Amino acid sequence: DSISGGAARATSGGGAVVLRVSGASIRGAARLHEECFGPSTVVVECESVDEMLGAAALAGGSLTATLLTNE
Repeated sequence: DSISGGAARATSGGGAVVLRVSGASIRGAARLHEECFGPSTVVVECESVDEMLGAAALAGGSLTATLLTNE
């Protein structure tokens, strides 16, 4: 889901974009594993700590990452 901005703007070099994906579906979304320079972020919503750890393992090569948890 595009929370802000839009997929077209994100791929065309337009303005800022925030994308949301589930922890379960991030594994099959190879384009979201790539580092992107510019005003964009991907929010990965996970159902469990194990799912979060699996999603975090896919974030190799990124300059930054932020983990927010309620546990």
